[in-house]
Amino acid sequence: MKKLFTLCTLAMSFCSFSQIVVNSWQYLGPSEVVVVAIDEQPSIVHTPAGPNQTWNYGELNQYDTDTVAFGPAQWYMGNQEFPNANYGSEQNGTSVFFRKNDEAFDLMGVYGDLLENGQTEATPFTPYQRQVAFPMTYGQTWDNVSVLKIKSTDNADFGGFGDSLVVTVTTHREAIVDAWGTINTPLGSFATLRMHIKDSTIQSAKVFSFGFPIFDEGETTIDNIFTFISNDADAKYNLLQYNYAPFEDTLSNVQWQMTSPLANVESNNAITQPELYPNPANEVFKITNLALGDRVTILGLNGQIAARYSVSDKNMNFKTTDLVPGIYTVLIYGKSGLLAKKLIINK
Repeated sequence: MKKLFTLCTLAMSFCSFSQIVVNSWQYLGPSEVVVVAIDEQPSIVHTPAGPNQTWNYGELNQYDTDTVAFGPAQWYMGNQEFPNANYGSEQNGTSVFFRKNDEAFDLMGVYGDLLENGQTEATPFTPYQRQVAFPMTYGQTWDNVSVLKIKSTDNADFGGFGDSLVVTVTTHREAIVDAWGTINTPLGSFATLRMHIKDSTIQSAKVFSFGFPIFDEGETTIDNIFTFISNDADAKYNLLQYNYAPFEDTLSNVQWQMTSPLANVESNNAITQPELYPNPANEVFKITNLALGDRVTILGLNGQIAARYSVSDKNMNFKTTDLVPGIYTVLIYGKSGLLAKKLIINK
């Protein structure tokens, strides 16, 4: 894939793609995981809608990373509260549930402590919040209205007065696949569709006392989200996604796919996962619980490969001689899948 990207950079006119269609089976499936990078100071620019475009986004930066891992819904805590979900994921201790079929990929709800008050509960989207509609084609449009209600009886959540709090988030989502063409990112060069989602969100908070509202406050926000999706087997997820503010002409929340999908290591909980220490590291760090044949790759701040190793011992030391201080992503490839760990190097 790196070779393909280099060739496209040198001779773009010979590396163009035609308009594509993305089907459900070509989007990330259960037991698959990708690593996503977060660019906090993006240098890329937004382009108008239209066909047959080329987006040269090869200079994306990596300021942080996140691992997106999907599995069957039954792997995750709270799955019994979402009987219509067939996918699950875990983010910061919260289970997130999805439904994927031939028509769409929908967010069904979350199970966790959203208010951070020690109360773990199911919070469903009613009826669901659509993420992608299939088959995804240029010019496709769809809309969705979803409602999320968060309830609390903990006085600390609403200033100590009243007896309950209800936060309601209503999202009116309008989507259009407004562009197609070729996108170049640090992962490679891909034929892509671009989806524009416009969210009009009304968030209200009501405090009740003996069943009567004594406080009611709300606000409305509008977000424009642009997502690039390919049908390439080396992608299968959101190649790039960002929020765009048209009046300021600025981008934010830029995320891009760093790795091709691999098997989710959560699929075999009996496996002892590798551990990395010390972290932060100075001149040397160690990874334990490796297996012969595993591969270790270190990605730098720009998402490019900084070092690559073959595992020769189940407990290995790694020197940082050729690595400058900063934040890195360590990818451990094994028979069970991919494990990503963040590494900070101080010298």
